[in-house]
Amino acid sequence: MLVAAVLVVLAACGASGSADPTPACSAAQAKIAPVGAAATRSSAHAAANAAGDAFTKLSLALGALPDTSNNPEALINLRNAAAVEALDYHDLALLLIQPGSGLLGPLRLQGVAAYQQIDAAAAQLGTPACGARALGRALFDALVARMTAPAGPDLRTAAQTACQDIASAYGTTQVAIDERAAQTQLQRSAAVLVAARNDIAAVAGAPGSRLRTALATATGILTAATGAVEHGANPATTTTRAFAQATAVIQAGFRSAGVACAISGA
Repeated sequence: MLVAAVLVVLAACGASGSADPTPACSAAQAKIAPVGAAATRSSAHAAANAAGDAFTKLSLALGALPDTSNNPEALINLRNAAAVEALDYHDLALLLIQPGSGLLGPLRLQGVAAYQQIDAAAAQLGTPACGARALGRALFDALVARMTAPAGPDLRTAAQTACQDIASAYGTTQVAIDERAAQTQLQRSAAVLVAARNDIAAVAGAPGSRLRTALATATGILTAATGAVEHGANPATTTTRAFAQATAVIQAGFRSAGVACAISGA
């Protein structure tokens, strides 16, 4: 009888633990901010990082569940999708402080696909707490919208946002020694100027128009230099000249708009 009792206890211990992902999903949901967190660039950045951390912990927690699920494939899909969302949210956080990389489009598609996988897995597992709606799909969409939204109609506010965006990724601190380095510098800087121009898209009046024109002109200078390097122009002299010309145009544009903005890295 004693041996039988011991065996019963051991069997119970071996079967202990639940493969239900609901507690892990609920814990993640509690760490994901509401949609209103995407209202400003700074709060959106914090919300994206927090969501990325929540999905990282969720993926780890799902991976630690016992192997007793009635649908192990769905649980694996849920865990993998959570890992993808963790990366996506952290990448969104980086883009919110350093826009213009051109990665937002692919990032959005990847995030949407991962949320679709989350929904499918949650449905198969019968766990609504693990569905896309519960795990911040609305926040993800709001953060993507924040990335592409103008910074508002006020000239000074929008121009300062544009200036911060330019400072985050424009220019170079090193002379390009080869074609690849030159193209990277020029394309990154042109992309961030496009993002900065979008920041002031909602600003009416002549000052805003002059600044948009200056940013478009500077973008054109860098784009032309990229083409020249591709066709064999010297990378070092071409990028140095292009950045000098573009920086002068940008600085003149901000001065004409009556907004102070220090542009460096040329």
